[in-house]
Amino acid sequence: MSEIKRTLVPTPVSEAPLPETEKKPEGDGKVHIHYQKAKTYKRIFARLVDLLLMVLFGMLFYLGIRAIVMNTSSYKEASDRTNETMKDSGLYVESDGVYRDIVTYYKNQDLSASGRMKTYESSLDTFIQFIYSDGIEGAGDEVKANYDSYRLDATYNDQHFFVKNDQGEIIKNSSFKGDGIYSLYSSNVYEPYIDTQARGFLLSKIPQYYSDTKMMSNVVIFLEVPLAVLFAALLVLMVPPLCFKRNRQTIGMLVYHIGLINNDLLAVKTGKCLIWSFLRSVLVILLSFYTLGIPLIIDITMLVATKTKQDFTEYMLQVYEVDVTNSKIYYSHADIENDYLLVDQKGVDFKNIESK
Repeated sequence: MSEIKRTLVPTPVSEAPLPETEKKPEGDGKVHIHYQKAKTYKRIFARLVDLLLMVLFGMLFYLGIRAIVMNTSSYKEASDRTNETMKDSGLYVESDGVYRDIVTYYKNQDLSASGRMKTYESSLDTFIQFIYSDGIEGAGDEVKANYDSYRLDATYNDQHFFVKNDQGEIIKNSSFKGDGIYSLYSSNVYEPYIDTQARGFLLSKIPQYYSDTKMMSNVVIFLEVPLAVLFAALLVLMVPPLCFKRNRQTIGMLVYHIGLINNDLLAVKTGKCLIWSFLRSVLVILLSFYTLGIPLIIDITMLVATKTKQDFTEYMLQVYEVDVTNSKIYYSHADIENDYLLVDQKGVDFKNIESK
């Protein structure tokens, strides 16, 4: 067997690439391997495929994480206290194991206009008494004064819904006229007061209720959702590239025949692949979730507009996406020599060629 000559002359990707027609002459003693940069539209479509997969897996991860969190003792205790407060406040009704605010609930019930109005009145009376008994000091008087003021200020066609009698009591305006008076009282006084005032007072005047609802909201925003997004991103962006060791492809890259090469024009090593996947998952995907997609916009802009056509993580790590439809990415120089052993047994010359 003749000796294999290890003559490799890589052309750095940062240099201006050769036109596709410019090739080394035959018989120069080298094997020529040409990489074409993947077309931009294919790279964008590949990212869309990966994004759709992340949404799907993210929803599944969220449901699983949610189930685990809801079964922890601290969450159960906070949830039980919250439900008890909502029930006692008069502002919520239990339906199928879930507490719904009375406005949403009774709008969807087969209830007469007068029945709904009287229910709202009774519920608000219950709410004020609850604030007196369970609210912070002085909260009952504050809420009652606010409710009285709100009713007296409410008008429809220059008519007041409520007036004061000679004893200073607030009563319905007996001279009020309009079509569907009960519905007008509900939609112009009680429902907006419950939605814009009463439910807010429940949070601000019942400290334990505020603390519990804040804790449960924070768990969703800062634990359940981030973990679901991160796990989904890592599953889509890290696991497939670790399986497809030669091309380091995500599923989207696999669909569009895109591979990843290092700046030495060889396959990306496992360590750098892990960093590449992690940075894309955290800096681009997870951070975009909390910043209205700004990192993702920057990433795509760099991919489209920069001279090297590298996105943010590719630029940081100096890796490149190439078209592998008719090309092969090699692990090492020895891998190339072994591949061409039965052909020419000659050296290798790399060229990176821009797609047209």
